[in-house]
Amino acid sequence: AAYSVIPQMGAEMAPALVKVFETGDAEDRVRALSMLGKTESPQSIGTLTAGLADENYRVRGTAALGLGRLEHKEALPGLLKLLEDPNHTCRTWAAMALGRLKDDKATDALIGALGDSHYSVRTVAADALIQIGTPTVKSLKAVWNEDNSVLRSRAIETLARVAKSDLRKEIEKGLTDTEALVRASACRAAQFAGIKELAQPL
Repeated sequence: AAYSVIPQMGAEMAPALVKVFETGDAEDRVRALSMLGKTESPQSIGTLTAGLADENYRVRGTAALGLGRLEHKEALPGLLKLLEDPNHTCRTWAAMALGRLKDDKATDALIGALGDSHYSVRTVAADALIQIGTPTVKSLKAVWNEDNSVLRSRAIETLARVAKSDLRKEIEKGLTDTEALVRASACRAAQFAGIKELAQPL
């Protein structure tokens, strides 16, 4: 109940929350960062950034979500590093935060995450690229030389959602891919792009 009223009190609560982060256990740190992520103040940003390197994965992930919610552009390097975290939840939340930042400097890292071993990371990375939008098109088109079929699959669907035009060449290539997963994604991409006739032969 006490935590629930903190956002209404604003930045004046930041020093107390920072103290909780510095002295509390993992659960305390998660709650403190969750509140700091809703509080605009220099102390909030500094503590959230420190949280990205915490030993507890939930703390790291909560820090990422807070920085994304505040759309703090300076957090980009830390979030990109978290996108390579051993824990898939951290990678997912890092991708989510990067989508909120809408910074095209994250494009290549997010495209790499389309081939992640965990489904949630791939899904959220695709959503993040869609949020960034047009600046990702060139890099998504360059994925066709990658050996990772999962990456190619996610890339063609994401590209169709971002560009929605001038994709006939890419979709035609996807429809003849050696991997069924990529061909299926190319069918969906044809639907997203409004050129369903390409998939009819299949």
